[in-house]
Amino acid sequence: DLTWRYMSWFYECMDQIAVPSSAYLDRLAEKGFAREKLYVMPRGVDPERFSPDKRDENFWQQFGLGDGFKFLYAGRISKEKNLENLLEAFRSLQSGRDFSARLILAGDGPHLEELKKEYADENIHFTGRLDGESLAKAYAGADFFVFPSLTDTFGNAVLEAHASGLPAIVSGEGGPCEIVRTHNSGLVVDARRPAALAEALHSVRNNDALRNQLREGALARAKASRWETILAQL
Repeated sequence: DLTWRYMSWFYECMDQIAVPSSAYLDRLAEKGFAREKLYVMPRGVDPERFSPDKRDENFWQQFGLGDGFKFLYAGRISKEKNLENLLEAFRSLQSGRDFSARLILAGDGPHLEELKKEYADENIHFTGRLDGESLAKAYAGADFFVFPSLTDTFGNAVLEAHASGLPAIVSGEGGPCEIVRTHNSGLVVDARRPAALAEALHSVRNNDALRNQLREGALARAKASRWETILAQL
């Protein structure tokens, strides 16, 4: 409560306040911030850094991974990212004959070793931290992005994945769902329920037409999110 009061006092001095998503604009307004001062200014993505052209057919060999369908998560490995629900969802599908895929989690964080101990197997892989060209190649070398976080104010990783040609499965809470809904660039699910995540994973894995449609939406969303376009709002 003390923190909110300080923030309110500080930002009351401003003429305008830019926020990354409508969800957080509404949250700040509910906390007493003047709605007329608030406006949404989303973040952008660099299409030179993240692109389908970064795909390297040999990239995954360093992790002992060959061909096959790959779901990718990239980000912090921590409790607030809701990764256990994703892992439970994926594990529940592994026994099915009509589901063949790998789940790759790229990132570092305080929950990494615990999750590796609990979930790592022949189809679930943890790469550790990736950045620079390695991160760009990981995005471009996967088939679908999964971002189950319930707490992100925007979701930069989703936009980076889109620029790399990956549609995304995201939570219906926070900023990532606003990215996906604008251009029909993925599926928005109740990520608090592993069953909902499992259904989404299964549906995109076994539907080529749906994946292609969502991929076109992802690339369109990324094109509309070039930094030049975003900064023109200033």
